[in-house]
Amino acid sequence: MTNSNKNIVIEFTKIEGTGNDFVLIDNRDSRYNFSYSDFSKIVCDRHRGVGADGLLVIENSERSDFKMRYLNADGSEGGMCGNGGRCIAKYLLVASGKQTTQFEALDYIYSAEIVDNKIRLLMNNPTDFRMGLKIQFENNNLKMDYVNTGAPHSALFIEDMPQAFNNFEKIEVNKIGRYIRYHELFSPAGTNVNFINKIGRGEVQIRTYERGVENETLSCGTGSIASAILAAMRYNWDSPIKVLTRSKDTLVINFINTDNKITNVSIEGPANQVFTGTLNYSIEEKNINE
Repeated sequence: MTNSNKNIVIEFTKIEGTGNDFVLIDNRDSRYNFSYSDFSKIVCDRHRGVGADGLLVIENSERSDFKMRYLNADGSEGGMCGNGGRCIAKYLLVASGKQTTQFEALDYIYSAEIVDNKIRLLMNNPTDFRMGLKIQFENNNLKMDYVNTGAPHSALFIEDMPQAFNNFEKIEVNKIGRYIRYHELFSPAGTNVNFINKIGRGEVQIRTYERGVENETLSCGTGSIASAILAAMRYNWDSPIKVLTRSKDTLVINFINTDNKITNVSIEGPANQVFTGTLNYSIEEKNINE
């Protein structure tokens, strides 16, 4: 590896979980000393970089097997990423040959394991439930629920949507999602926005506008958890709940519901290493070059 003060060769892995894709770098040996935020913005660019929804960074931890850092494609470092957590666990479990691991993220210890070639991640308990919120959009009242599942999520059930917006396949996720994401009701942090369609008992399909990506993504782990829990509470369903993502892959959400107190939440689904590579990153110019 040849580095200079201005340029550095970075080894990376492209990895995805149910279509939610990430660039992963392993910095446990502290070889990389640059702004993750600047790097995330260029490496996640689908035209000028590798292309991804976010950047995953592995660092050393004194409390667990490793520490996970997650940055959105816009360079922001926000809440927990459920699919990112599953993907980073898959990377470490494959490398170590182990079946289980624990890692630190946002001052919390998460546990992950391999189950039938899929990755199950035990999450933190959801908080800050707010039900029946209403927002005016284009002279229509939009009703939604809200919960923090490691990241803030609002959720709209298609059956509650005004007639002009209740076609799940045609709904303008980016237009409506962006409006809600920046609404003063959720300021200053903003919110992710999920659109939920019930397709059978214990099963929903969702579309998600992701804060930080600022676009609809093929899958969102914490959004799937939020949608599953809110659907279970709404329809009086028992765990597990299946969530069909936009990628057509399914995530399985397990939890314990005791008088609407939700605990022991886990998310399970596939995670795949797509390819590995190296790139030349100019720290000074903040770009990828030959």
